[in-house]
Amino acid sequence: MKSTCYFSYCWDNSTEIMEYLKKEVEKKSGGKVQVIFDKKSFMCSEDFIKREKEIISCDSVVVFFSPEYKKIIDKGDITRGVYREYQLIKSKLKKEEDSILEVLIKGTLKTAVTEDFSSKIAVDLSKGNVIIKAKNGKKSS
Repeated sequence: MKSTCYFSYCWDNSTEIMEYLKKEVEKKSGGKVQVIFDKKSFMCSEDFIKREKEIISCDSVVVFFSPEYKKIIDKGDITRGVYREYQLIKSKLKKEEDSILEVLIKGTLKTAVTEDFSSKIAVDLSKGNVIIKAKNGKKSS
C-alpha cells in the first residue's frame, strides 16, 4: 500500500521546488509514496475543497512557507485553498506532529512562518540551495 504525502503551498509562489521534490520523493521511494500536489494531482473539474480534506488521512504533510503563504493565513482568507488547508494541518499538528514537515522556501522565519510553526522549521530552502539536475544531467544548485 502506498503512503501519501500532501504538499501545502501558496499558489502565488513558483512551484519549481515542489515539482522537483515531488519527483524525487516518488522516485526514491520506488513508487511507495504518492505525493498529492494539487496543481498536478487534481483535475480542473474536481471539488478542491473536498480534495483538500485528504490532508487529514495523509501519512504526511509538507508545508512550504513563504511571505505569501503567511499573509493569507494571517488575513484569514477563507476563499483561498491554502487557508483551508492550513486549518486542517493545524488540527493534524495537535494529533500527529511528527507527520508534518515544515519547509521555508522564501523569506525569513519572521516574514514567512505562521505563529503555530515559528519554532518548527525543519528545512530552509529560502536561499535556493536545492540541487537540481539540469537538462544535460549535471547537478547545479
